[in-house]
Amino acid sequence: MAEDRRVAGGIKAALHNDNVSESTKRDLEKRLEEYPDTTADADANKNPGNVLGGKKAALKNDNVKPETKERLQGEVAELEREIQGE
Repeated sequence: MAEDRRVAGGIKAALHNDNVSESTKRDLEKRLEEYPDTTADADANKNPGNVLGGKKAALKNDNVKPETKERLQGEVAELEREIQGE
């Protein structure tokens, strides 16, 4: 699983690299579909307080898109409920 995350991360990095050709990017997008959603369980192994702090910091960051902030607000509320329920 850790290796899958690394491979998927490398593919994602290549997709954002201006030096990678468009045809290669199309091939990489297809290859990325072979990997499960590696971000879904990424927070599961982390300290919930740290995750919450990072998401709250992103909400205050002017460089974060408004639509991302909306999604994060829901995640923060859910995470706060989970932490309080522990």
